[in-house]
Amino acid sequence: MQSKLLSGYTSKCIFSYVDLYAKIKRRAQEIGGEIGIQNMHKIAYIFSEIAKEWNISLKTCSEKIPLSQYGIQHASCIDKRTIEKITGYPLKGTKDKNQRPECGCMESIDIGAYNSCSHGCLYCYANTSDETVYKNIQLHTPSSPLLIGTPRAKNKITDRAVKLLKETQILLL
Repeated sequence: MQSKLLSGYTSKCIFSYVDLYAKIKRRAQEIGGEIGIQNMHKIAYIFSEIAKEWNISLKTCSEKIPLSQYGIQHASCIDKRTIEKITGYPLKGTKDKNQRPECGCMESIDIGAYNSCSHGCLYCYANTSDETVYKNIQLHTPSSPLLIGTPRAKNKITDRAVKLLKETQILLL
């Protein structure tokens, strides 16, 4: 069983059910479309049994559905407390206002490029067509500062202004 490979290396798994954004509705028909509440409960039960076996806690992000009867709590993928623990300093970031209302993730910046992943997941919101992905992958140049293609004279590359979220106030207590 693949879950065994995670045992001892992870203590927490955060998941979300597929949301059928307009971009993926057509592709999602291949996997049956909407999941539905009944199937969400079945999946939660199965996940929780596997997680118990391997001592992994389960949490959801961006979900309204309560699943505490399976030991699954609400959480966030980009969790402020976890990042503070890893980095060793407090953060002043807030909830990401650009995410769905149920999402508890703190503000962050996406990296990557749309239509550039070749894994072919049917539920992926970042790819609109396999043909476009294939064309973009052909343009990838490892030495380029761009994920797709190389800069041309007409391109303007600018540094993105990034807000520092590290709390600089010294805590006395």
